[in-house]
Amino acid sequence: MKTKYVIIITALFFATAITSVFAQPDWARVNYETSTVFTGYVKVNGLNADVNDMVAVFVNNECRMVSRIIMHNDSSYVSAVIHSVGTPEQAVIKYWDSHTNTVHTLDTMVTISNHGTVKRFPIEIKSEQIPDDPTDVVVVGNTLEIYPSPFTNTIQIESSKPISSVQIFNSIGSKMFAKKANGSLQVSIDGSELSAGMYLVSIEFNDGTIQTKKVFKK
Repeated sequence: MKTKYVIIITALFFATAITSVFAQPDWARVNYETSTVFTGYVKVNGLNADVNDMVAVFVNNECRMVSRIIMHNDSSYVSAVIHSVGTPEQAVIKYWDSHTNTVHTLDTMVTISNHGTVKRFPIEIKSEQIPDDPTDVVVVGNTLEIYPSPFTNTIQIESSKPISSVQIFNSIGSKMFAKKANGSLQVSIDGSELSAGMYLVSIEFNDGTIQTKKVFKK
């Protein structure tokens, strides 16, 4: 009797986990008898993806795979099976940003087949709104401090050059905040409404140059 009780609890937990995977967005996977084992490494502007984000594979608008991001050895990836009809098919990969509820469709496609295997498929999400490597953006002759990091509510910005405006982007490049500074050397940003995670603070100066730095919200 004790063994049966443990099995029931485990089954309920597993069912709950599956339900949460399909809750947002509404990606209901269609199952077929054959499948392709799929592993893909996910990067967002060169950085690891968030563990709450999701990746799905579609064939003709039919969802064949859905998986949350997994973190292991400082790498973000997905590992699951793509269901197929048995003949080779071209599939589209979609990425869901849990912070902004935004779905991105990749330009590249993946070929699935009967009992096939796809290993280390690159899933790279890029945004033109922020630099690929923001730590390499340097403004010569300027002293810029952004603190604290990690922050709880407020971000302080101090610069030796007049600041024109400040923008904050999340890890996938969606704009979360914008503020005019009107040439100030000190700017205070209210980040209390931001969720925990990594953000990019992009600062435009009066001379038109831009400097971007990473900050983290607790």
